[in-house]
Amino acid sequence: MTIRKATVADNQAITQLFYETITSVNVRDYDAQQIVTWASSAENKGFWQEQIEKQYFIIAENDEYLLGFASLTVDGYLDFMYVHKNHQKQGIASALLGNILTEANRLNLTKIWTDASITARPFFLNKGFIIEKIYTKISKEVAFENAIMGLKF
Repeated sequence: MTIRKATVADNQAITQLFYETITSVNVRDYDAQQIVTWASSAENKGFWQEQIEKQYFIIAENDEYLLGFASLTVDGYLDFMYVHKNHQKQGIASALLGNILTEANRLNLTKIWTDASITARPFFLNKGFIIEKIYTKISKEVAFENAIMGLKF
């Protein structure tokens, strides 16, 4: 597995992985309407290109395909963390998070935070993140339970 900075050329693979992970993995924690709404964000290629260009956006890949991706803003927001549906619980998210923490240290940050889905919360709790707030997020008139989670270092 190799971790590298994403480029706009990775946009299609990133949005495909995003869509497939939500529709295959997150279905255990969300209803059909929530899944359709969440996964539809993959269609906005311009949005994804902008995130790749303006954030510290990394991908994990092997010789065949994309295994996962993560991103960090300059103020410490861990915006994205997704792992391929067929490669869950294989250390990919941990490797991505390690790389993100290295970048956070380079930026002299003392904390990173994320909006964690129900599915992602156990991973983040296991890595030392603390739930700071649970709230309802509305996207396209559909409600989602999210949690703001932070990690100080």
